[in-house]
Amino acid sequence: MKRRDVIVGAVLMMVSVRCIAGDAQQQLKTLAVFSPRFHASALISALQALGWVEGRNIHIEFFDSPSDLDARRAVVHAILARSPDIIFANSSAVLSALQPETSAVPIVFVGVCQSGLSMR
Repeated sequence: MKRRDVIVGAVLMMVSVRCIAGDAQQQLKTLAVFSPRFHASALISALQALGWVEGRNIHIEFFDSPSDLDARRAVVHAILARSPDIIFANSSAVLSALQPETSAVPIVFVGVCQSGLSMR
């Protein structure tokens, strides 16, 4: 099994649980991808292959991660203000900015080392 399959599986599992817990007719509102678009292309392709199509049953928003900590925190607040159903994060810096701000929105993360992070 490829690492990409595990990541896509984790995203879909969280999406399914959140949709089942809510209204059965509810579509996934937002997958917030805290990563440059080109880094998430494999995720997007895999989601499409599994039937998750942008504009039909999924809405994907991309957010870049500034190197400046204050600017990164501002992006985190912008993401959370949009009430995403799930957040995809691609680095330790992104996860460390997201983690203290929410425990209600599931975060799928890749490319993260555990050093200095407290996993909940």
